[in-house]
Amino acid sequence: MIEGFRRSYAMALEGGDYFWFAIAHALVAAVTSFVLSLLLSAGGMGVFVALAIASPVALVLSAATVSFVGDIVDSGAGTPGRPPSSAVGGGPFRRTR
Repeated sequence: MIEGFRRSYAMALEGGDYFWFAIAHALVAAVTSFVLSLLLSAGGMGVFVALAIASPVALVLSAATVSFVGDIVDSGAGTPGRPPSSAVGGGPFRRTR
């Protein structure tokens, strides 16, 4: 587990795709949170609509994170002596597979 934290820290310091993914993830979460807050404060049916929105968004964000981190790990980024994470896709969110 400690090794995982070390690799994550190293990838974060490298910036590149890892940084832009984190920014995009935070923006999507913030916008979704704002919309869900409005729906929940409306009460009644808003609670059910918020639940219907929250579940798929959470699933998509989780799946995207797992896929993205898997690509970074497969490239060897965050490992001493390996290329930085920007080598994974050559730019924000660009995949090589």
